[in-house]
Amino acid sequence: MKGKMKAIVYHGQNDLRLEELDIPEIGPKDVLLKTKYASICGSDLHAVRRGPKWAKAEKQIFGHEFAAEIAEVGSEITRYKVGDRVFGVNMAFCGECWYCRHQDYAHCTGVGDHYTGQGIPGACAQYFKFTDPESEYAFAPYLNSLMPIPDEMTDEQCAMMEPFGVGLGAVNKAGVKEGDTVVILGTGIIGISSLQWCKARGARVIVVGRGRHRLDIAKNAAPTTWSAPWTATATSRWPPSPRRPAGTGARRPQPWTPSSTALATPAASTTR
Repeated sequence: MKGKMKAIVYHGQNDLRLEELDIPEIGPKDVLLKTKYASICGSDLHAVRRGPKWAKAEKQIFGHEFAAEIAEVGSEITRYKVGDRVFGVNMAFCGECWYCRHQDYAHCTGVGDHYTGQGIPGACAQYFKFTDPESEYAFAPYLNSLMPIPDEMTDEQCAMMEPFGVGLGAVNKAGVKEGDTVVILGTGIIGISSLQWCKARGARVIVVGRGRHRLDIAKNAAPTTWSAPWTATATSRWPPSPRRPAGTGARRPQPWTPSSTALATPAASTTR
């Protein structure tokens, strides 16, 4: 597909620019995705405010939590077609470093080379390329990690699937089961999604947090016990101190989209 697109490009610390770029060209094993929604992750904010975690982040297009529509498919693609609504896993591990060989993938030293929105351009653009989704490699973003969006799920809801998956991963790793008592520290998107997964498994949940807005969301999500911001920790209080460092406790931005409507799930409400 030939033409131009708009993209938010990272040029350095606290330097994001809206630019007009060429639409990416795809190869025979690639697909071109048209962004419908792209959520802003906390890691994106860290990169903007504090500098990139990976060298390739400079002059990069962020966006690894997304819902998209397939705009073009390569000549060798057989499982996807133009018009499909999709979302995908955003990370690829090298499979070769010491950590990967010991199945400690979270610490892979080469993950930055294959990380949508960090090592490769992401979804904070009108179009972006998803490389080789039908590859036989057993690492994301390959091996069918470009998945169809169910008809009953909206694009906006689907853009939240990645952080909800993080919450589910934490609950699975902790082995939460019915009747357990779980303490969740923090009421951001991961904390609230973890809360919902714990409650779905029948656990009693205690939530500890600082911001009244997010604690109210946690309370409405029906935890058994909740902690008010002035009792959460020795240093927390409401309202926040006038000397609070800039950027601390900032609300998570809305998904990057021309328009937005509120999500029904409490965890998604923490993005507001």
